[in-house]
Amino acid sequence: MPQSPRTVTVVTLLVVTATLLPVVGVATVGHGDTAELNSPTDTLPRNDTTVRLHRVPNGTSPTSLPDHVGLDEPSDPVFFPGDRLVVTVQSQALARNVSNASGASLTERFAATQTNGSRLWVTQTNPTPQQEPKVVDLSDAANLTVVAGDRPATYHVVVDTWAVETVYGDPADAELHAAELRPEEEFYAGFDEFPDGEPPMNRTISVGTADIDVPGGYRSEVYRLQPEANATVSGDAVLPPSTPVTVELVNATTGRVVASDRATVERTDGGDSTEFRFTAGLNLTGEYGDGYELHVRSNGTGIGDAVPAAVHPREASLSFRNDTARWGTTVENATLTWGGFVVLREVGDPAVFLGASSYVYPGTEPEQVGVQFDDAIDEPTTVVAVAYRDVDRDGEFDQADEPYLHNGEPVTAMAVVEPPEETATPTATPTSSATPTPRDVGTTATTDTATTPTLGMSDPDDTDDDGSIPGFGVSGTLAALLALGALGVRRR
Repeated sequence: MPQSPRTVTVVTLLVVTATLLPVVGVATVGHGDTAELNSPTDTLPRNDTTVRLHRVPNGTSPTSLPDHVGLDEPSDPVFFPGDRLVVTVQSQALARNVSNASGASLTERFAATQTNGSRLWVTQTNPTPQQEPKVVDLSDAANLTVVAGDRPATYHVVVDTWAVETVYGDPADAELHAAELRPEEEFYAGFDEFPDGEPPMNRTISVGTADIDVPGGYRSEVYRLQPEANATVSGDAVLPPSTPVTVELVNATTGRVVASDRATVERTDGGDSTEFRFTAGLNLTGEYGDGYELHVRSNGTGIGDAVPAAVHPREASLSFRNDTARWGTTVENATLTWGGFVVLREVGDPAVFLGASSYVYPGTEPEQVGVQFDDAIDEPTTVVAVAYRDVDRDGEFDQADEPYLHNGEPVTAMAVVEPPEETATPTATPTSSATPTPRDVGTTATTDTATTPTLGMSDPDDTDDDGSIPGFGVSGTLAALLALGALGVRRR
């Protein structure tokens, strides 16, 4: 029987170098001999212990771990339940024990050594006062894969954190209960000891909190989907790269899973980024309306919160009347099912930008949308209104946003806006008295009957002054605007 965790000294007589590395994923790993058994060597320094913690991508074969996995690089600080822990050990004593152990594979021979004095521990360093530290049991060959490392007397021990037994205290005590790995717990890799006080640098790794964020629209919690065969759902993930997830659209009332798809967590730039995303495609050809939720699962466990969702076509409609105004106008009926902006341009070549509305919230009922001109108009102007989607969901009209389309053409409406007529103040008529008292004589003056309204927002900074329209090509819509301009200006 091994010594009690509470009575064993922290001083080890083994000469070891140990590295703890998380390997992302839960793919099955074989248990046969995958490399020649390393032999003991007398060239290693006595009482030398080094621990490193690294993460490597899911699907990495234990026989071909990345070059950065080893004894020379800094440790990674976090792993997630479902990762694989790779404990890289360099030890003369362990190599001798493995050589003398019985078993059909290197994995079995290594596991056999865990019943004697060269036992390797993965032990919790921050237990609660009421409990013993959690310990990962490395004596069960069914949950391990062991391969020889490149250096003398070195082994990589790959641990499946989903399958491995984690208990409170010494795993040899059959009375202790199994325990789950929980976020913010920290673990230490070492031999025949529970650490007293602070463990050495690079010997600890903490359990991270897996999370998924599926953002809705701008200032909206609702994620909007189209009723199509491959409706895209994407979000941010606090999960290891290459982790498989399942995205489900669920009827919030009945709980029925309407559609689902599997996706894989990937780095945002495909390189060494620490930001991860996932993208799935759902078949929603027969769905329409509100009252849905998006759920994301990993290994059958729900990740993150349910996200309210709605299924609507990307539809929009606009209509407005001729108007008399100088500083802006109102589009009387604007419906933007996915939210966005109403953008006004002067018909012509180029189609000069006049102004954009503030953000219009998603909806299926028409509403009035006021748009302020950047500059007052001084002559009748043919104005075209265009409905835009907030593609980047930032609540600001910019070059990333695109027009709503109907039958392949932008959704537009046209009207004429002309400034109000100037009115003259009449000259005062003197009375017919014999000697009129001198007085101020009225002079003709002009007054502007229109005041500057407080409508909408001004031209975004990144809108070109030459009148270019985000999402409009030279052909198509611009040609349509020019055609509208050819109809001339009709005064009210």
